[in-house]
Amino acid sequence: MERSSVQFSTDGHGVRIDEGVTDKDIFIVDTEEVISENTVIPVLLQVYTNFTETDTYAEIYENKSIKEVLDDEIVSLVKTFHLVKEDGEHILIWKNGKVIGE
Repeated sequence: MERSSVQFSTDGHGVRIDEGVTDKDIFIVDTEEVISENTVIPVLLQVYTNFTETDTYAEIYENKSIKEVLDDEIVSLVKTFHLVKEDGEHILIWKNGKVIGE
């Protein structure tokens, strides 16, 4: 499938399109949301190790923030947090003690 670029202004009042648009065109819209350790995530995957770091484990939390989970954990054992999307895709959002992109 060939794709063209569509860009929207930040105020939502303008649009720029590479080519003409018909009623048969399908658009896929991606949105970005700022995530902090306080953001409640619908499905949150935590990856962590044991004290000797010989085994790796994973746990799923529903409607929890990273901060809420970390408050009950030994932070040094926590490796990563992932946002789990409805289609099962995982997005890495926390690693090495901080939110990705901070």
